[in-house]
Amino acid sequence: MEAGFSMNVLTRRQMLKAMATAAGAVTVGTTTAQLAGAAPGTEIRVLAINTWLNGTSVSGGLQMVADIVTATRANVVILTESNNSATNSVATRLTNAGTKFYAASTSDTGIISQFPISGATSLSWMTKAIITVGGIEIATYAAHLNYKYYATYLPRGYGAGNDSGEFSGWNKLPGGPVTDLAKIQLNNNNSGRPATITSFINDAAVEQSKGRSILLGGDFNEPSALDWTDGTKNMFDHNGVVIPWETTRRLQAAGFIDSYRSKYPNPVTHPGATWPSDNPAKSPSDISWAPAADERDRIDYIFTDSASKLSLTETGIVGPRSTIVRNQRVAETSQDNFIYSPAQWPTDHKAMLSVYQINTGAATTTTTVEAPDSAKKGAAVTLTANVTPAAPGGTVQFLDGATPLGDPATVTNGTASITRTFDTNGDHAITAVFSGTTGFLESTSEIKTITVSTDNIVTTTTVEAPDSAKKGAAVTLTANIAPAAPGGTVQFLDGATPLGAPATVENGTASITHTFDTNGDHTITAVFSGTTGILGSTSEIKTITVSTDNIVTTTTMTAPDSAFVGQAVNLHATVSPAVLGGTVEFTVDGNDKVTGPLGTDGTAVASYTFTTAGPHSVVARYSGTQGVAGSLAPTFPISVAVVQPANVQTTTTLAPIGTVAKGAPVTLKATVNPANANGKVQFKIGDTPLGGRVTVSNGVATLPATFAASGTFSVTAEFIGAAGFVDSSSTPQTLTVPGDPDPGTNPGTGGIFGSLGNLGNLGNLFGS
Repeated sequence: MEAGFSMNVLTRRQMLKAMATAAGAVTVGTTTAQLAGAAPGTEIRVLAINTWLNGTSVSGGLQMVADIVTATRANVVILTESNNSATNSVATRLTNAGTKFYAASTSDTGIISQFPISGATSLSWMTKAIITVGGIEIATYAAHLNYKYYATYLPRGYGAGNDSGEFSGWNKLPGGPVTDLAKIQLNNNNSGRPATITSFINDAAVEQSKGRSILLGGDFNEPSALDWTDGTKNMFDHNGVVIPWETTRRLQAAGFIDSYRSKYPNPVTHPGATWPSDNPAKSPSDISWAPAADERDRIDYIFTDSASKLSLTETGIVGPRSTIVRNQRVAETSQDNFIYSPAQWPTDHKAMLSVYQINTGAATTTTTVEAPDSAKKGAAVTLTANVTPAAPGGTVQFLDGATPLGDPATVTNGTASITRTFDTNGDHAITAVFSGTTGFLESTSEIKTITVSTDNIVTTTTVEAPDSAKKGAAVTLTANIAPAAPGGTVQFLDGATPLGAPATVENGTASITHTFDTNGDHTITAVFSGTTGILGSTSEIKTITVSTDNIVTTTTMTAPDSAFVGQAVNLHATVSPAVLGGTVEFTVDGNDKVTGPLGTDGTAVASYTFTTAGPHSVVARYSGTQGVAGSLAPTFPISVAVVQPANVQTTTTLAPIGTVAKGAPVTLKATVNPANANGKVQFKIGDTPLGGRVTVSNGVATLPATFAASGTFSVTAEFIGAAGFVDSSSTPQTLTVPGDPDPGTNPGTGGIFGSLGNLGNLGNLFGS
């Protein structure tokens, strides 16, 4: 056990109520009740709950927490807003009730577990404990991240609780909701929450290298990257904002799995809001922090790593089925999975419960049967068994009721099949019994009923397809025949026009992929041919509306990493794919803005001069253009230093270039001031160097060049000073090379530079 953890952190509620939490070392509690042994296949029931000021906000709060643990049968509990005393109190209450709980805690978070804790340490804003279940070690983290810079309030028109500046405090903003993504992202990053999660990811990687699974839960004070989507932009007072919140985005990028969203991926039907929760013992004004807004968000989570031995079986919300909206109690109307809603509730958050199965031995399997719903007497039918996860061996015995259908069939890659001819009419109850094999447990399928008859079977055909599609995008059209026909074909039609050749029916389904090349409504039907003993049928019309979609782009900022105060630098961004038209706006520290045109090579450059030293943040936003969607780059850090007094500041000027014909020679000229500046000049087109560095002579550097690709480009000159002279960059100059690009291509850098495209070698491009 490592000691010396000192957080000195106050929760939002502690800050406003001036209730200081003493910092202290990680403590591990001890208890004496009997603990049942944990065997492979143990169920891990993880509860993450905020105690609301160490259980003091509601009378009897800690006992309520203990009762909730008992009611949910949680055996691993992640506690937030819970100091050493509160954490150990909950563990002791449970122990005294007859179930042993180990405890580990810091001054603001804690972990209690029915499974042994082999060690506990502190991590920034977190408690970490290693619990052992059936010989499997799980590195478990309880997180309560910084409540300040609560950027989710900005789109709702409320302050974010910043330390200072325009968003300080928690009151209504005089300017109304903030919907500028760059400002919201910058404010959120200033909370330190994303940086804290990066520290966790690095620590978890060390634990994973030791063969440990990872479990993370708690109150993040930030919504999920999966929740503020286009589908929810007009819900919960998002005011049109669509934003991938950074903290959970980093977790997902590192392969961690959000238990609730993995089970319920649609944030519209299952928003999963945990804050604010209604509390029957409190008035709404004791809970709400944005009383004129709908401030509901999912900020309490349980995550596991993707390589974990923990398999999720159930997850849901624990807490009241009501919430606080605009300072009023409101019943939840979502489809969220509420597992338990007690009459008494200790906190202003809802809790999360996720149930996992530990997989240490043979894998549990599921066997299913694929077969037609109906068959003709005397006609051959294929019966297929699918074993999940895909077993590499073993056998499957097919049964008709209790009667074996031939010999067991060998399983290959999770599949086994036989062909069967039924000689009696009526319903046949088919099951498949998987024998099991090394590493895979046996399993038996549910009954699949096949109706066998002598008469021709009447069918119904339906079409599955999207309501809308984009011109030029592939769309899957699927026909379903009921009862499931074992053969025949389906001809898909757009009006009266056949869409390719007839598709073969397998197990009642036939599909094709089609690309629509005209906009408008397309009326799709599917005509089933029928087969032996089964009649054909035609579907009703399915209308698909086809339209032209915008091209999706990605914007990335590429330079510079550093700069000097008072010295002009060029901000570079690239847009992919390289498209024609539009501009890139660079926003520095959420305030200053400069703009550069997007060149044919997909690069935009704009000059900017920093006036203060220190770390700065720049966000690049592409405007988009006709048929092309805009995009926003991640925040780009730039370190700005003060020029040392002994060094000479310089300026670099690039002579205008204007229009240059394809293949025509042109000389690029850069002038460096003062004229005695010692160093070299690197000419660039977009992000790409033009030739090598050119030595400055009497304040001038020149480079002969020819250009063989048409388009519009940004050209710059960057002076790299020798000792005693400060680097400088020119303002971008626009180069226009007339002529049309090759039809159907987006001319990127491959079409501009020498052997990379149609310009020959670099010597031919730049001259001697």
